[in-house]
Amino acid sequence: MVKKRNLVIFGIVVFLFVLITASAYLIDYKSFFSDSLPREKSFEIDKVLIRESIPVSGEASSIVVVKNLKNTEQVFKIYPYNLEGQVFLNITEITIPAQKWANIPVFLRDKNHRIDIYSGHLVIEGEDEKKKVPVILGVESRNPFFAVLTDPVPNYEKVFVGGKLGVEVKIFNLKDYDKHEVRIRYLLKNFDGNIISSDEETRIVKDSIAITKFVNIPEGIKEGKYVLMIFLENEVNGISSYFFDVSKVPSKKFFERAEFFAVIILVFIVGMFWLLFHFFRTRDEIFLKLQKQQNLELKNNLGMINEFKKEVEYIDDKNLRKKKLLQLKREREKVILSIKKKQENQKREIKDLGKQKKKKKMLEKLNQWKKQGYEMPELQKKIRSVPKQSMKSKIKKWMKQGYNLNFSSR
Repeated sequence: MVKKRNLVIFGIVVFLFVLITASAYLIDYKSFFSDSLPREKSFEIDKVLIRESIPVSGEASSIVVVKNLKNTEQVFKIYPYNLEGQVFLNITEITIPAQKWANIPVFLRDKNHRIDIYSGHLVIEGEDEKKKVPVILGVESRNPFFAVLTDPVPNYEKVFVGGKLGVEVKIFNLKDYDKHEVRIRYLLKNFDGNIISSDEETRIVKDSIAITKFVNIPEGIKEGKYVLMIFLENEVNGISSYFFDVSKVPSKKFFERAEFFAVIILVFIVGMFWLLFHFFRTRDEIFLKLQKQQNLELKNNLGMINEFKKEVEYIDDKNLRKKKLLQLKREREKVILSIKKKQENQKREIKDLGKQKKKKKMLEKLNQWKKQGYEMPELQKKIRSVPKQSMKSKIKKWMKQGYNLNFSSR
């Protein structure tokens, strides 16, 4: 029965573990499937960014290839956003046959005639969807004093909402070997023309200098594409830009998170504690039953001795009565010692079986000792001298309780 109960408890623990694991897997699988489900595209373009540098009052051009993925012809509209005056097109609407492509020329120019950086989008709008190509146009001096290069700081290539942007800014003196005080201005902008943050610092530059710049990305910022604009000012000039994406902090799948392993460990610990608790509780119950059984055994033995003492007290001969009572006292001590010794052996045997986790055997032993009854060999000789009629009713009562007292017929 105990073994069966343990198996049931162990099965419950395993079932809970499997249930939690399966639930986590289904949640992760559903998330992965929904995230990786491909969306049907109606067209594609070959550019993810248009970046051009031109001198003050200069011009440049680029080509964007648009391919129609539909099985029918499709009309496309093309227009600049937040770049009016810097980008102009000679094709603003075009029909592309099914499964064909077309080249869209894009012209860029400096209409303000000053050093600056412009950002915006080239919008290509099909019949079913719209795509935006980021555009960065840098207008620099025709005779630059400094060159500025940017590279991502290691481990900061990916930028997350609420995180940091890390950029290594390298400035090179192209003109002389003198020291120059350079004011560096940083602008973090999106491609809608909004300034997200700004900062500035002053450095002394002789030949070259490398600056590791960290920019905090606000918590409330939207995911998308951004540009960090860098301007060198004072008596020198120079510009640079750093294009990057901001994304949400990736949420790890449940199987990859520490919580998953914490749940596994928690389930395992709870299961082990439950099994240990159940084992010790069962073992304690057996010990309690044994103790109760042994107490009853001692009680009945002492009760029988007291009954025998009452009978001895009726002996008329004073000397004989005194002798019998003294002898009974010695026998009583022997009985108690014998019972306690037997009970210690029983406890030791139960404890050894408990260490071996043989609960079934422990219960069998307990029942076996109970069925054997409580023998009192030291008293059997003495009881012969007691009138049987006076002890008969008591012995019958004890026999009904399962005690082996069949020596009354002796």
